[in-house]
Amino acid sequence: MSSDDDRDHARKTESHGEIETRLESLICRIGEKSTSSLESNLEGLAKVLKSDLSNFKDFIIETLACAAVQMPEKVTIYSTLVGWLNSKSDSFGSEFMKYIMVELRDNVISCRWENARFMFRFITGTW
Repeated sequence: MSSDDDRDHARKTESHGEIETRLESLICRIGEKSTSSLESNLEGLAKVLKSDLSNFKDFIIETLACAAVQMPEKVTIYSTLVGWLNSKSDSFGSEFMKYIMVELRDNVISCRWENARFMFRFITGTW
């Protein structure tokens, strides 16, 4: 059995929750100290996320948006990742923006100003 077959088999035996936990961990840890370059890590994460987009698009969108708010120091990393995913999936960028605009509105309505500020910075690319 080839290593690709092994990976496919392992992925099939992973539960939905385990996959979400793995994706969340990968998204949140991107940009942390590593022996590989940030560019290399971003490319690897983007490939993983692309392969999971068909089944986990909503989860990936929610996790990226949440990570951008909770870890504003990584906003350029997350915006780069969103741009890359948009280039690979025609609808990803519009779905991501639709989600983040609803979240921004909800944060403003709920007077969660800090979250709204970080979302606005993410959307506008200002830091």
